[in-house]
Amino acid sequence: MVQVYVIGEEGILKELELAGFQYLGGPTDGDKKIELKPGFYMEHDKDVGAVVVGFDRYFNYYKVQYGTLCIRENPGCLFIATNRDAVTHLTDAQEWAG
Repeated sequence: MVQVYVIGEEGILKELELAGFQYLGGPTDGDKKIELKPGFYMEHDKDVGAVVVGFDRYFNYYKVQYGTLCIRENPGCLFIATNRDAVTHLTDAQEWAG
């Protein structure tokens, strides 16, 4: 079954569940790290058919690399961005990256 890799938070996961999609990633990958050393090879799920990216307070290099591997190495893998706004107002004190 085709899976979706999520760089985002609970809202995306809930929508994917409602639409009947299986997913991996999301907040659970927020604490994962990359071992940047000679010869390091990062595995990724070959069944990922789409990478969905939205607002993510736990964004990290692991998620970027995992999503990139899926898009580059899984034939036909889609890249779907959910937020097109350049800035947002998470607090009333300043603008934040959207």
